[in-house]
Amino acid sequence: MEAYSLAEVERWAAGLVPERYVEAMNEGGETFIVAAAAGDLVGFCSFKDYEVRGLYVAPSAARRGVGSTMLRQAEAAIAAVGHRAVSASAPPSRARRSMSATGYRVVERRDWRTRGGLVIPVVDMEKMLSP
Repeated sequence: MEAYSLAEVERWAAGLVPERYVEAMNEGGETFIVAAAAGDLVGFCSFKDYEVRGLYVAPSAARRGVGSTMLRQAEAAIAAVGHRAVSASAPPSRARRSMSATGYRVVERRDWRTRGGLVIPVVDMEKMLSP
């Protein structure tokens, strides 16, 4: 499993504080699904409206269905409130490997600037949901 480099992680996480996540849930309407194993957090998926905003699985839990399970749960919640599609963005290698296999199609390729100033390529993707 390909992991982010230390530099990528540090630049992506620049300025993040736990309070931001509490604010996102309480005031921003963002929903978080978390996965744990043996008492340790091994992944999370966050979404708001029809958009998956974050999907992360710890390398120690990779390739065990954790990410796809959380993604299916997010899609079901998005569909349950009446949305007919879900969108997400991801680096191209991760998008091809995980999300394309579950029905997502690439809508656009672009560069994204992290809070720490790192520019990384991403693909914006969309998946039609069953009613």
